[in-house]
Amino acid sequence: MGVRPYSVREYARLQGLKDDFIFPVSSTAAYRQIGNGVSRHVGMWIGNEMNRYINQIRAA
Repeated sequence: MGVRPYSVREYARLQGLKDDFIFPVSSTAAYRQIGNGVSRHVGMWIGNEMNRYINQIRAA
């Protein structure tokens, strides 16, 4: 049995997008958008770390 590639929807789920998110572009463009995107969980973590750093600088 061969290995199939993930669908656009499966990649979107891995990025944390909800199932009702609509990609109004071709499948090729949707794959590119997902590949170039940053997971919302990673973005949230980066934002929280930046906020923590800024608060440390202000407190110093």
